[in-house]
Amino acid sequence: MLLAWDMDGAFVDARWPVMPDPAEPNVLVRRALAVPALRQLYFEMLDQAGHAMADQQWLAREIERLYQLIRQPVYDDQYKLCRIGDGIGPCSNVLFEAAVDFLRDFANVRPDFLKQSVANEYTPTAGAPVIRPGDLKGLGQTADNFAVAPWSLAAVKTTLGLARDFYAASVPLPTALGGVNVQTAAGDAELVQVRRDGILLAVPPTLAAGPQVFRVIDNGRSSNALMVEVRPTASVILGATHATGAPISNQFPVVGGELVVLYASGAWAGNIATAPAELSVTVNGAAAKIVWAGWAPGFVGLSQFVIQAPASFGAGSTASATVLLDGEPGLPYAFPVRGN
Repeated sequence: MLLAWDMDGAFVDARWPVMPDPAEPNVLVRRALAVPALRQLYFEMLDQAGHAMADQQWLAREIERLYQLIRQPVYDDQYKLCRIGDGIGPCSNVLFEAAVDFLRDFANVRPDFLKQSVANEYTPTAGAPVIRPGDLKGLGQTADNFAVAPWSLAAVKTTLGLARDFYAASVPLPTALGGVNVQTAAGDAELVQVRRDGILLAVPPTLAAGPQVFRVIDNGRSSNALMVEVRPTASVILGATHATGAPISNQFPVVGGELVVLYASGAWAGNIATAPAELSVTVNGAAAKIVWAGWAPGFVGLSQFVIQAPASFGAGSTASATVLLDGEPGLPYAFPVRGN
């Protein structure tokens, strides 16, 4: 495999053309863009980047996050260097701040330039679904966290040309409902429901971690490609009950020492039926005893944990449970408890 690499110039010019300059031909890029499928994917990824920067401000927010992280160390560094013209030389704090302002301007200008450039070169299929960054995320994930993991439940927000909604009637789940399917590199995803305003699916259990392309096919009309970061684990607890199956509520809180049943998505890859040894559950930051953990019987994409609550919750009225795999925590889940 040949990986072509060039000088890093991602932030040279906010209006840098998306097409290669014919006067300065790049053989690899020219040949790749001559392949219709690769050309389409290229512009779909540019379109996705433009909308992510414009709609979610992810680049602007990342620049500010990193700026706040490094600003003081940079100021304290008496030997810092900058690229000055065609060379490298001593860098002042004024030059550092000017460089950050340049990046801020880039984040403001580039999104609209990208979207306009894509519109000039690429036309989506008429009537096809459209999926933008953030439209596909793990079930129960927050607005700022779109994490998905193999065998997790995920929701796709999109508009489909259906006369009615469709729901899976049995297990194993179908990979098509109402003429709609979701394509991935590991095959079509199993579908829980297909509604006119979106899809609930189970991420294929064998889908590898890393950037993965998802496409929604609506009765032969393909959406744009959406690149989604698939993680080895992206656990989120969706609900909890008492050992009897009764819901946990303010009226019927958890008491110290009792067994609690947690239901989670994305806790571990679905190609193993029982929880891996590296999995743990904490309650209020302390390790909880796991009595049993495995796939939730009769469900797809759900894991079930039976844990023993701490002997005492102190004076608090709520507790927080978190599932961890290899030490990586998922989203915390709060439930009412009876303090003692």
